[in-house]
Parts: sequence; C-alpha cells; structure tokens
Amino acid sequence: MREVWLSVEQYAELRDISPQAVRKTLRKACHSKASGLTIRQVRGRGGRSGKRYEVLLSSLSAALQDQFRSTSEPSDMALLPIPTPSPKFIAAPNQADEERRKFVVLRLIADTKPRTSERRRAIEEASRHHAVPVRTIERWVKRCDEHGWDLDAMGRKKPENSEGPRILVSREFDKRWRAAGLPEDGLAELGEWVTRKLAGWWQSPVQRAGWKRVRLETITDLQRHCRDQGLSLPRTAFHLSRRRVEELRFHSIVDVMANDAKRFDDMKPRIRRNNALFEPMAQVVMDVKPLDCEMLRPDGTVARPKFISFLDTGTMRVKGRVILLPKGEGVRQEHVTDAFIAMVADPHWGFPQQLYRDNGTEYLHFDLIREALKMTAAEGVRVIINAKPYSGASKPIESRFAMIDRYVTSQMAGYVGGNIMNNKTQQVGKKVAPYPGTIEQFEAEFLMRLADLEGKEFDSGPFKGRSPVQIYMDHVANGWRPVSVHPLALDAAFAKRVGEKKIDRGTITLSGERFRHPELAAFNGRRVPVVQPYRRGALPLVDLPGVGWIALEGEMLHLPGDISGALESSRMQKDSRAAVRKLKSQAAPVDPLANVHERVAQLPTIAAPAPLMDLMMSPEAERFAGARIEAERKRVNQPTAEERLRARLAAEDELLEKKYGQRRA
Repeated sequence: MREVWLSVEQYAELRDISPQAVRKTLRKACHSKASGLTIRQVRGRGGRSGKRYEVLLSSLSAALQDQFRSTSEPSDMALLPIPTPSPKFIAAPNQADEERRKFVVLRLIADTKPRTSERRRAIEEASRHHAVPVRTIERWVKRCDEHGWDLDAMGRKKPENSEGPRILVSREFDKRWRAAGLPEDGLAELGEWVTRKLAGWWQSPVQRAGWKRVRLETITDLQRHCRDQGLSLPRTAFHLSRRRVEELRFHSIVDVMANDAKRFDDMKPRIRRNNALFEPMAQVVMDVKPLDCEMLRPDGTVARPKFISFLDTGTMRVKGRVILLPKGEGVRQEHVTDAFIAMVADPHWGFPQQLYRDNGTEYLHFDLIREALKMTAAEGVRVIINAKPYSGASKPIESRFAMIDRYVTSQMAGYVGGNIMNNKTQQVGKKVAPYPGTIEQFEAEFLMRLADLEGKEFDSGPFKGRSPVQIYMDHVANGWRPVSVHPLALDAAFAKRVGEKKIDRGTITLSGERFRHPELAAFNGRRVPVVQPYRRGALPLVDLPGVGWIALEGEMLHLPGDISGALESSRMQKDSRAAVRKLKSQAAPVDPLANVHERVAQLPTIAAPAPLMDLMMSPEAERFAGARIEAERKRVNQPTAEERLRARLAAEDELLEKKYGQRRA
C-alpha cells in the first residue's frame, strides 16, 4: 500500500488551524519524539530554502484519518512529494560564516546573467570593493552557477567520512599506525581504549593536576599497551592533542563527588521555589549571623556582635535580636529561645507553621515544640526541616544575609568586612575604630537600618517590584491574621529535663505539686519523662509514648504547609548521583604506580666513569696540598679509637695474667 503524505495546507485544514501554526508545530515536532507524528522535509514550494514539511497520514489519529478520507477525492489519496534529486553539493556544518562572507561579495553578481558585460562589470566592481582577486570571484560564480546559486555551494564540501571520527587516537599516531601497515579496525578499537583510559584518569585524583598530567598518564598507558601487544611504533607517534584530552574533562565530576562534598553540593541540580505562594509565617528560617562590625565589651575587649535572625519566607521579612557574648562563649539555647519567644510575641509575626533550622546544637531543643507545630500542620507534613550541612545554597536566608551585609552592616561604624585575614582599614596600618556605643545602641541602629531595607523593592525573583513591607500589607489586606501564643506556653515548651515520674491515678507529683492532663489517665502506673521549663512559673511537660510531649496549655491552630518542593529536590539530587555512578562505569581502571614504575624504568643509566687521577696516592700530591696531604696520610695510617681501646684492654689482661700467675707459683 502506497504511503499518503499530507501537505501543511491539507493538515491545517484537517485540524482547522492556520498553516503558520502548523509549520511552527511541525518545526518543533521534528526535534521531539513525544509528538508521535511522522514528519519529513522535501524540496518544493511552501517552506524556507525551497523545502516544505509533510505529515504521514497513517501517523495521525484514527479520527483524523477517517475525516481526511471522507472529505477527500480519490486523487487526493495518493499525494506524493515532488521528485527532486538530492543536491550535489553538501556543505560542511561549520561553513556558515564562510558562506555569509562570500555571499556579501557575490550578492550583486547573482542578479546578472552569465557571459554578459553586466556580470563582468559586477565582478570587477566586487573585486575592487572587497579586495578579492577577480579570478577567485570567477571561481565562486562558476560554482554557484553549477548549483543554482545555492548558499551551500559557497562553503567547503562536507567530507565523505564526516559521519564518524576522522582522528581515532591522534593525528600523528594514526599516521604512524597506517604507515606501519597495521589494520584499520585495530586502530578503531585502540581509539575506544584510549577514550576509556582518558575517562578513567579524569575520574581519578590525577585530574586535580590538570589536563597535562592526564595526558601524560594516558600516553604512558598507551606505550605500555602497545608494547604488551607487540606493536613497534616510533616514540614520536605517542602524542595526544589537548582537545582530545579536554573533551572528556566532564568525567572529573566522579572525583569531585568522592572527595569534595562542598563543591559537588554546589554543582547539584536544584529546584526553584516560588516563595510568593507562602502566606506569612508559613515557614520561618532560623540562623545566627556574625555581624562584620567590631565593638567593645564592658571589660574593654574587642568583639563582634551576633544576630539571631528569623526569616519569614512568605514575605522575606527578617526579625531577630543582636547579642554581644562574653569572651570565649558562643550562642546558647537560651539566647535563641529568648529571641524566638520575642518574635512570636510580636503581633505582626506570631507563631510559625514550619521551622527551617540550622544544624547547630543551639537549635536542637526546638524538637520540644514539634508537637505544637504538628497541631497546626496537615497530616504527614514535616514541621521541622534541618538544613544540609555546608550547603549555603539550600538555606533561603543566605541571600538575605548578603543584602544585610551590603545595605545595613557595611553602613555602620566599626565595619571591618567579612574577611578576617583582610579587614577593612580607615588608614593604612591602622585598625578600624570600634563602634562608639553600647550593644543596646548598636541593636537599635541595626534594627532601624534593617527596617529601612525591608522597604526596598526586590529587583528580581517571585517578589519582583514589591518590598517585604508591601508583601506583608497585601496579605493582611487579604485576610491573613497571626497566631498568638502566650509566652508562658513557650516557656513550658522549651523546658529542661527533670527525670522520670510515675503517673498515679492521672496525676504527676513534682516538687510537692500535683499536675493533671486528660492524656495521663491512660498511662497509670507508668514512669514517663518530665521536663521543667526554664522560666519561673511555667508548667511542666511530659512525654507520653505514642503521643509525644504534652503541654498544659490550650490548643494553637495554624495553617498547614507544603513540602512538595523538598520531595522534588530530593528526587533530582538522587538522579544526579545515579548519573555520576553510571558515568563511572564507562571508564577503564587506572594504575598510577605502574605508570610511575614504567617511566622510572625508562630513565637512561650509565656506568660511573673512572677517576682522572687519585691525588691522595699520587707522588705529585705534595705540590698541591703540601703538609696537609702528609697529615692526612698519617691520620689514615693511625689506629682508630676503637682499635686503641681493644689494644689497651688486651695489654691489661696480659699484665693481670702475669701478675696472678707469679703469686700462685
């Protein structure tokens, strides 16, 4: 059965759309297999460069095929392309620039007829204007006439062996191989072997020394391989071009993944989040930022304050507390807890729905409010997310910290910059003067400048054209309200462990006081962990099996969060690791020690030459060194200290034997 092909106009009429839309669709479908259509390009009117698109009727849906057959005449059923011979001249794919350069010279000549005075004048004028010899232009015109002034005729012809690689190992090696009369298929196999070896060396720690070291190791492998195969080639044949080596540099990702976790983490594919979909307090990011300003402690020592910060990813607002720690101390849990409670107490903030915390130990005790967060989240939602260690790109607050450095900290007195080894100086050889004020004054100025920054509109991203203040006001206008929590409830949540206490008839006695909760009745007789909040007057908490931490306060309702973005990020990173492992299987194993041994074994060796003369033993020595030679000769002939000791001991033994022997007689 003869195949039926539809033109663009027929397919457009069948789909009831414009021919322009059909051409755009077919152009995209040519590069995608997902369309399911069988498309071809043939020479004829209706497209660019004398080519047009046609669609195979049998590749359409059954409904469209029936519609075409029912509305077409029998003659239309046998639509065939216009038979045109394939072009004689096919230009190489890298000839576009060359073709355009020649077309500029020939564009006025193309309108003239062959063997006319007009063409001759056009050729001479083009030669004078573009500084191209007349004979060269005549050759170009002749070629264009032969091929119907096709633009491809102005470039170099596509090589007949362009479908495959023309250089298998290297230009010099291939030439020497063929000159030795060795088989061509063996050269192709050796080229694939060299490719695998290059991949193996790029995947090894050798890649850190650069492409020259990778080339050296691969050439050494190639020399050993040829020797083992009994192939005798000159030493000059063993050469690899830089392009041949560099084209496999992407294999170095295997060594990066195995030995440089930070760099590999920066190279991993990541998702892009649209934080504009978050409502205020849907997610709060917690982190501590050392501020790049110096000030004096009360004892006179110089220190840098720290900013315990909270970022509302739904509005990009930042809130926190600035503290100045004593010498030798770091940020502790109570510092972060006080700042968190102050944030929740702010009527413009309230209690968050999800916490995104750093991996410092000062954040571990936020697990104590996990149950409170679960009360407001949908089932299965992670209420606490731990940031990846040493992965700044995974923490949304890092980009905001960079803006705080530029617009807040760097504008304040005492600013020294983030590089401790290269601090800013006001005068050469002198340190920056510390901030002239107390920590309370510093915090007030810092928060005032931060409030000014939050009035600045974003230049890009999902919040482009809006400031954090405007984003928050828009949410309030749309009905958003904060969730308030009594500070004493949070005091109870961030509690300290007291020990295990026994539940007796639904009550727990702690320091002479009895505490109740409806959940306790089901655990009579069991001992459960009890914790005491660090603030005075706060109620204790108990950890019930299968229930979790129970606080003696009322419920707190929050809107649920969404972690679909985190799941997608995990999937992409898993695929990236799988791809790197697959890449590793493409390389051949490498043996660095064998190559070192090979090169050392090939180093030239020679016997040590005989001395010209021995001045110590020569009778002419006195002329060169005088009495020093004589003294040296006497020193050489004298016994050593060890020999003198042995002689003295032997003489003493002989004397004692004679002495005791006479007395016995």
